[in-house]
Amino acid sequence: MTANTSICAGRVRRCVRIGLTAVRCGLSALCALSPVLEAQVSEELFALGDHPYQGLLRLDAQTGETLGIQRADLPPGYIWHGLAFDGARFVAPAIRGGNHPAYTAWLGPCEPFHLGPLYVAGQFGNMSIDVDPATGRIWGVGQDVSGPSKLWEIDTLTGVAIIRGALHGATTFATGIAFDPAGTCYLTDAFGPRLFTLDTASGATTFVSDIPIDTGYFEDITIDLHGDFLGYFTSQLTYRRGLYRFSLSAPIPTLVKPMPAPHQGIAFARFPSPVNLCAGKTNSAGCVPTIEMAGFPSASGVIGCTIRGRSALNNTLGILIFGVNGPSTVPFAGGTLCLAAPYYRTVPRPSSGNLTGVDCSGIWELDFIEEIRRREILGLQPTLSPGHVVSMQWFGRDPGLGQPNPFSLSNALAITLMP
Repeated sequence: MTANTSICAGRVRRCVRIGLTAVRCGLSALCALSPVLEAQVSEELFALGDHPYQGLLRLDAQTGETLGIQRADLPPGYIWHGLAFDGARFVAPAIRGGNHPAYTAWLGPCEPFHLGPLYVAGQFGNMSIDVDPATGRIWGVGQDVSGPSKLWEIDTLTGVAIIRGALHGATTFATGIAFDPAGTCYLTDAFGPRLFTLDTASGATTFVSDIPIDTGYFEDITIDLHGDFLGYFTSQLTYRRGLYRFSLSAPIPTLVKPMPAPHQGIAFARFPSPVNLCAGKTNSAGCVPTIEMAGFPSASGVIGCTIRGRSALNNTLGILIFGVNGPSTVPFAGGTLCLAAPYYRTVPRPSSGNLTGVDCSGIWELDFIEEIRRREILGLQPTLSPGHVVSMQWFGRDPGLGQPNPFSLSNALAITLMP
């Protein structure tokens, strides 16, 4: 999904335009320097899993289904609890309870993840964190040994958690924390559950509304670019447990996916939206193939970033052509090549679609992260790094167009690679 904001708005802070050089903006947001293109913001939903796989999960925000898994095994006895995205990396507390210290972990999004130092010897029943988009500071709420929930701040360089005081006001107990894209901080608690705003400067909480669902609490919450809340709810009633969505205007939660054992951390990762370049070419079946991206465009990750070419001829071979020198409009094969030289190509991919006849049911598909890894292993140019803007376009055979240009071309996209 997209929103009408510049690429560093929200958790990816405001700075920038898309270009070839990656720099830090504020805390760790990936911003790019170039006078080329302004971008909007897209987001992908991620969660932390414990069973059967411990690590980072990419989820479908509409259904809650798992789309990809990145293993990240913790030391024995520790569990993930809370998740945030700081603009370049995922941040998550790892807790054990009893009288054991806790960790802050950075998950990349590439493996291996990095564990920060042990920070507090105390019994954590829960921990939820998020990043303030206005300042880049990482805030958390959770219990240490007893008494009201503590407001924590996690040092963005060391990962050490520092107590900033106890919560007070309308609630002294919190289970989830999330900032909306405008920078307002919200809390949920277990007495309802209920929704509050939080003043991080003072620790004061203000009641907003009840969240009528059942006796229980949200393990963690996050807020999308439209202001909708998503959270994993735990209840004594198994059939009530799962991923829910609610909003300020519609506080009665809607079940997205039932889950007997909810994930204990959830967050949106935001990144520059793909930018459409020039148009594609009409194929012999009367369709113009279109290119699209699905997933998180990491230069070093292991969770997929799929590039599809839809409305292609069925049962045909296609090649993804890409480059890193920006867009262009070069006459090519009876259409337009939308990227500047030099060009690079992937291995051919067969289209799907109907097994007989000729129509537009074909889809070319390629995992671009796998393509990056393939080029690294074989030593092929170019070396793709965070901050690179990659222009790409599908090219395939189309015998029905006849000579001299029996070829099909999709439109093109420019995507910005994240860490």
